[in-house]
Amino acid sequence: MLKIKQKSSDPNSEPEEISPGKLPFRRKQKMTSGNKFKKSKKLTPKRIIIMVLIAAILGGGGFGVYRLFFYEEPKQMITGTTTKGSITTVIEGSATTTPTSYQKLTIPVDGTVSKIYVSQGSKVAVGDPLYTMDTTDLNAEIAELEATISDYESDLADCYQNIANLSVNAPFDGKILDVKVEEGTKISTNGTVATLVDDSKMLLSLYFSYAYKDSIYTGMSASVSVPDYMTALEGTVSSIDWVSYVSSEGASCFKVNITVNNPGSLTAGIAASATLYSGGTEISPAESGTLKYYRTKTISTEVSGTVSSLKVQNYSRVSAGDTLAYILNEDYAKQLTSLEKKISSSKASLTEKQKTLEECSPKATVAGTVIYVKIKEGEEVSKGSASMAIYNTDTMEITANINETQNEYITQGMEVTIAKSGSSGKTYKGTVTKTSLEATSSNGVAYFPVTITIPSKGELSAGVYVTYSIKAAQATDVVLAPIAALKNTKYGTCLFIKASSKPDNALELDEGVVPDGYYAVKVETGLSDENNVEITSGVSEGVTVFEQYISTGTKTGSDTTSKNSESQTNQQQQMPGGMPGGMPGGMSGGSMGPRS
Repeated sequence: MLKIKQKSSDPNSEPEEISPGKLPFRRKQKMTSGNKFKKSKKLTPKRIIIMVLIAAILGGGGFGVYRLFFYEEPKQMITGTTTKGSITTVIEGSATTTPTSYQKLTIPVDGTVSKIYVSQGSKVAVGDPLYTMDTTDLNAEIAELEATISDYESDLADCYQNIANLSVNAPFDGKILDVKVEEGTKISTNGTVATLVDDSKMLLSLYFSYAYKDSIYTGMSASVSVPDYMTALEGTVSSIDWVSYVSSEGASCFKVNITVNNPGSLTAGIAASATLYSGGTEISPAESGTLKYYRTKTISTEVSGTVSSLKVQNYSRVSAGDTLAYILNEDYAKQLTSLEKKISSSKASLTEKQKTLEECSPKATVAGTVIYVKIKEGEEVSKGSASMAIYNTDTMEITANINETQNEYITQGMEVTIAKSGSSGKTYKGTVTKTSLEATSSNGVAYFPVTITIPSKGELSAGVYVTYSIKAAQATDVVLAPIAALKNTKYGTCLFIKASSKPDNALELDEGVVPDGYYAVKVETGLSDENNVEITSGVSEGVTVFEQYISTGTKTGSDTTSKNSESQTNQQQQMPGGMPGGMPGGMSGGSMGPRS
């Protein structure tokens, strides 16, 4: 029993032992002259409770301080071992299917549905009719456009001809006579520019009596005499006109046209005559005549405008096609531009309406199944509204978004395992048919779209959620380390290896980062799966490596990393080459297996 000793007021007396149940209390002291005494306080139960609480608080605070500065939770080191084996990199992900070939139709023009040839679920072949629309109004618009274009093209041809006629050209070889204009002259359509004559030959027209009609013929020779020049020239009967001319002597005559080469001195208006010979008989004309130029042409304009340039003058010699003058008229160029624009616009409209006309009677462009029909016969429909869709579900495709660190493993032709979501083990074999060289970024991650084609034989529908698995790469007889053992340090990727002495390639890290008895060694990595990573250099097999610390305390009811290893654990999880999960085309699967 706890005993409490109380001193007596008598200094010579022994202390008195009192049991706890008989605690003494201090009596009031009398005050004597010259002395003052304090009143003693009574130790009440309330005061006792307060004292106990204060003691408890002081005791708990001390324990808290101890826990804060001196106590360490128990922890356990997790380690692993490097091994020799095989590793396979598998890229997995999910996507939705789309048909490789399909046809979605919309209403091409406001109108009425005349006839529908298919229904939802119908199987169609390429070229099968699908539906038709009433095209009465559209046909009328097309006919009107065709007529308009024809008129525009006729006007355009005239405009081109007018532009060509701005250049006045010689129709034949000859000599220019009687020029009527000069540069700057305003001239109207059919205005005369000059006269062009062909004086290389001269024409002589004479009348002969019908008594000689059987003796004169085209091509016979004639002797042409020119009295003023006292010379005779050989000519030829070039044509005969069977007219009825009565001579001054009353003889009925016909006209004979004779051509004669011009030696250079003959001009129009000179008197001349000719004698014909038939069977030794001399035939003379009823009257003499005058020489004319073989051809004469009045050169006139076919357009109006201003003479901008005159290339000839009187008596100029020209050849056929030579330019005699240029006419300026800018209106024709403007008309040309306007007409060309109108024709181009009208033809574009015509092409569009003709295309619309074809779309009013569409045919299947793919072989497949009619997925939906949203129109009815006799229904008034609006342009642009959906009408029908056909999918070829024999072959489907998906787009896989491959992480930038995994894209290097993907090549065209690779086999892909496809599984339909919710199916009971049914898989399909797909093939990588298209890769990409340009990455797309999303949430700070770059990925490459890859097209995978799936021969589904109609078993997969569009929009079905599927998963894909690509065995991207494999390595055998290589050193493997637990993926959790990789650490990212200021020197790069490292393993903390257990060794009895410091290895030659050990790195110096901050104190407390590497556990006692372990050393940081830089490594190069290769392939990885969800558990292991290939170590291409830095360590060999059979080495113990540190992974992490876990708490063995019961505070949270579950394992937690220690304060010393928590930052290391957070660092280690991102390894070169990417880690599985949380990213497009996550890398997973595979295991350490026997050497192949």
